[in-house]
Amino acid sequence: MVNQVISDQPLSRFQRCDTGIHLGRKPRADIIIGLFLFLTSCYSFFWQDRDWNSASRLMLTYAIVDRGTIYLDGLEIHAGNPSRKIGDLAVYNGHYLTEKAPGQSLLGVPVYSIWKWVTGSEDHPVNLDKAKPYWVRDYWITIFTSGIMTAVLGGLIYSASVHIGIRHFDATLLALCYGLGTYASVYATLFYGHQSAACLLFGAYYLILFRKTSHAPSGLFAKGRYHLIAAGMLAGFSVVIEMTLAPIVLCYLAVIIWKDKSKNSCVVFSLAVATSVLILPVYHWKAFGDPFSMGYHHIINSQVRMVHQGVGLWGPDWSILPRLLWGAQRGLFIYAPISAIAVFGWLLCLLRLQWWAVIVPAFALVSLLLVNVSHFYWAGGLSTGPRLLLPALPLLFLPLAYVQADFEKNRRRSARTFRLVLVLFLFVGLTIAMNCAITGGRFGPVNHHVSGKVSEEIHPLKDEVYSRLVVGKLTENLVSAWFDVVPLTQWLAFFGYMILMLSAMGWYTWRCR
Repeated sequence: MVNQVISDQPLSRFQRCDTGIHLGRKPRADIIIGLFLFLTSCYSFFWQDRDWNSASRLMLTYAIVDRGTIYLDGLEIHAGNPSRKIGDLAVYNGHYLTEKAPGQSLLGVPVYSIWKWVTGSEDHPVNLDKAKPYWVRDYWITIFTSGIMTAVLGGLIYSASVHIGIRHFDATLLALCYGLGTYASVYATLFYGHQSAACLLFGAYYLILFRKTSHAPSGLFAKGRYHLIAAGMLAGFSVVIEMTLAPIVLCYLAVIIWKDKSKNSCVVFSLAVATSVLILPVYHWKAFGDPFSMGYHHIINSQVRMVHQGVGLWGPDWSILPRLLWGAQRGLFIYAPISAIAVFGWLLCLLRLQWWAVIVPAFALVSLLLVNVSHFYWAGGLSTGPRLLLPALPLLFLPLAYVQADFEKNRRRSARTFRLVLVLFLFVGLTIAMNCAITGGRFGPVNHHVSGKVSEEIHPLKDEVYSRLVVGKLTENLVSAWFDVVPLTQWLAFFGYMILMLSAMGWYTWRCR
């Protein structure tokens, strides 16, 4: 049984949840709203240009809304170079399609539909002679999908931490450590699927973990199981965005089986998951004539297509593991420094028998690490840090919350020390993440240096980020994009943004005390 945590309320007013956690404190709505608005405003400052990865997803959104089709014919130049047979494109029956899973593009459909209805803009033009690196609708679709999803994740991490038992100040600090102190903040400005999938996956576990029912309801669709329906729908759609998350969803099912010991709960959750996941085979059947045929099986590049035969995974290469954890190119501990102390949190949670803070986060990280070390393109192409591990990152904050809750109960001095450690990791991670975001956020393991030479084994922070900062090669921001200013003003806008962000973050966190 998990130890009870300190609460501002008397013990008799505690509500017991199915995972053995005693819920004392309640999340504050004003803090959740403030976190959401603050993080969203931070992400909305950046306007990243298109690359093949994001454009491939964006073109599917535009094709669905503008023309009512999933074919990218006429838009393919944005997602690759068809004449050279390269790019993030698939070809089937003479039609161009995205090679990506459709989930992120589907999330962009309502955003683009509303934006197009409000502004009355024309359809995205086809058969352009040159791809447009910046397009205003790209910005809004990205902010209202990746950006908002990451901001929601910050609120969920705060809420979960408060439920576990830590103070509002520390819970807000943990949310900021994730939202600004990890490379998740970079992907909040890119139309990739990782942050949306991470939000849905964590939201599903939040609903499973913090249940206020004292026993399993008797009916199949009883009121006490509504949260399982919502959790299943969220978890299932996360797989539609990132198919590698399927094992983690099965782990969620195992948690429900173990805690509820009810067949009805398993059936409800499974049906909800299947309802969402069904989108995937239906899309594949429509696009490629086979519900089990993925876009990766029809990639325009024949060499890459051979690599992705089957599920696209080879035998694990364990020599890659250190490079994924602490390597300079894609190290998790480099681009999300706070994750390095999650191991300490796991050990303490195991000693306290707090299984639910360890099992699921550990399984999520290990399963995605196994996929990553088994993938031929383990470095993930152009990216900041190990982007394939992003969906597991928010789950790593659960053991950190348990550690602080234990310290607040038993070791007040240790709680203050741990709080200072979180502040330190926040500013270290913030420095790394903001520098990566302002210079584009996408760096390859084999890339061209800004001076023109090719570097086979680059250190992104030193060889790419620093070099781009020195020569002033910065990404667009709201000031430079809307007012067409010179690079000096772009620098001034960024420094002004940093001052405002740090001031607001300090004031807001202090108010949460």
